[in-house]
Amino acid sequence: MKGQFFIIASVIIVLSLAGLITYVYDFGSIGMTEVGEMGGFEYIGYIRESLNKTVYSSYSTNDCNRIRADLNYTIDFLKKELSKKGITLIADYDMNVVCPPIDIDFNYSLKTPKSYTVTEFSVFLV
Repeated sequence: MKGQFFIIASVIIVLSLAGLITYVYDFGSIGMTEVGEMGGFEYIGYIRESLNKTVYSSYSTNDCNRIRADLNYTIDFLKKELSKKGITLIADYDMNVVCPPIDIDFNYSLKTPKSYTVTEFSVFLV
């Protein structure tokens, strides 16, 4: 009787662990086709955040030429890094002549072999 209970308990434990592992394993699976299709879209927010941080960090100098130089450097850096991944970045900005206040309108697009997206946003600092 003890042997039968041990065998039944062992089978139940093994099946429970196998079910739990299968359940948890599905949470970690990544659909590589989705990652490939969404290739450029994950960079949209990163580019916007990088340009915002560049403006805010350069704003402390109150030098419009420094802001332009920093933005140009950041855009060139992003273009080089994204081109390594096969993504084309076309970025442009329009900055008001009076400084401060700073009003910058950004317009950038990302192009991959399968997708194309355009993003526009503004930064206004007093």
